[in-house]
Amino acid sequence: MSGKGQWSQSANVDIFTKGFGSYTSFSHDAADSYQNSNLTTDSKTGETLETIDPLFVGYTSNVVNQRFTYDFRNKLSLYAGGAYSWKRTNRPEPVEGKEGGSAYDIRSEGWRWEAGAKYKFSRHSLLFDFIKDSYDYGNIYDVASGNYQLGDYVKSKGQKYYEGELKGVFNFYDGATTMIGADWRKDYLVATAGDVDNNAYTWAGYAQHDMKLLQNLSATVGVRYTRHEAFGNNFTPKAALMYSPGNFRFRAAYSQGFRAPGLDELYYHYFKLMAGRPVITFGNKNLNAEKSNYVSLNAEYSNRVFSISVMGYMNFINDMIIKEKHTVDDATRAELRQEFPEMTEAQAAKLKSYNLYVNSDKGSVKGLQVNASVNVFDGFSVMGSYVYTYARTKTGDEWKDLERSVRHTGTLAFNYNQTWNRYTLNVNLNGRLQSKTLYPNYEDAPGYGVWGINTTHTFNVSKWLNVMPSVGVENIFNKKDDRIDHDNIRHALYSPGRMFVVGLKLNFKG
Repeated sequence: MSGKGQWSQSANVDIFTKGFGSYTSFSHDAADSYQNSNLTTDSKTGETLETIDPLFVGYTSNVVNQRFTYDFRNKLSLYAGGAYSWKRTNRPEPVEGKEGGSAYDIRSEGWRWEAGAKYKFSRHSLLFDFIKDSYDYGNIYDVASGNYQLGDYVKSKGQKYYEGELKGVFNFYDGATTMIGADWRKDYLVATAGDVDNNAYTWAGYAQHDMKLLQNLSATVGVRYTRHEAFGNNFTPKAALMYSPGNFRFRAAYSQGFRAPGLDELYYHYFKLMAGRPVITFGNKNLNAEKSNYVSLNAEYSNRVFSISVMGYMNFINDMIIKEKHTVDDATRAELRQEFPEMTEAQAAKLKSYNLYVNSDKGSVKGLQVNASVNVFDGFSVMGSYVYTYARTKTGDEWKDLERSVRHTGTLAFNYNQTWNRYTLNVNLNGRLQSKTLYPNYEDAPGYGVWGINTTHTFNVSKWLNVMPSVGVENIFNKKDDRIDHDNIRHALYSPGRMFVVGLKLNFKG
């Protein structure tokens, strides 16, 4: 539990006996809506007004997972399971004399079913997995609005997919592993807005071989064939080398990539509110599939006290799929109101643009990542990472930063863990720092640094029970983005500021 009404609860029950396993979990999460600024700028007059629209929209959610397993004498193992998720937002209702508010909340619901088997024979194994996943969301009205009454639910979108995979893992000789497999997937998208009802299937086959070439030198080679219903046949190879003398490891890798546009990118008609402002996104039936070439180099060193890794990579993408901003005039705004009747007149007045998925000519993502850790003394360690990302897209002769990309990101953590008899103390001080978030079509969101500390106290009460209370502070230095909302603003930090956090975990042992 933490400030701003954030509350998380979870329970797990795991049972394993005579080859049979049952794994059950339930989680409940809730959070209140909050503002960092209660002011907004009128899109027409530029006047500063009071608004009730939150920066962060509160919610309630529940997730249930169940998985059963059974092992037959280490030869054959089976599993089956499912998951159910439900979530509802908590948007403030409109208030007379103030900007913002919404007549409806968003409600979503998801189901997932899965089953599979693994059969071992000699030094080899066969695996089969099947999944069905479905997800629906829509608007549930808190107040009467237009043609909708209190309690009405209007489904906006439904997505589902079926996926099956069969693969074999073979050890034909020492120092080598061969994997051969095939998978099939079919996706469905149904959306009320735009009268969307589409589906697409994908078939794929793949093979990969890992082998030891020389002392401390190993290689991986592989190929994947993909057959997409709308985008045809594609072969994507990959290869990697690893050299590992002593405490060092050096890796080099190359791979080609293929990604067909998702059904949402092809057919989306999507409306939502973000911080009280309407966001509309359209798919594009004329998109091309993305194709890429990826290369990376990695070096690592580790011993009992210290470890460090450095990786550099480059990914070059043709026909990169991006969102393109289109300006809205009065005529277009009127057409969009008819297409999205849940959008009120006041919300439409704030609509300055809509997004359309398009292919850029090219995209490139280049980066460097450094990770390091030090065991300073028994029970005390320091870990840090730094990531540099340079992501760009090119359309015509113009290069732009990739929307929502961040050039510099760093994390730092100090961890202390010590046990005295039946009591264990863990203290974790951690920080995340990043430069501004880039929005080529809007105002960049400023960078930030957020620090938090958490202490966990474990009491070994008996051989069957551990009691673990925790106390901490998130965002110690009270950092928050409290800029006045306006048409061109985007956020990266959604924290409400300093929050105190308390928790309790009970661990029952059989």
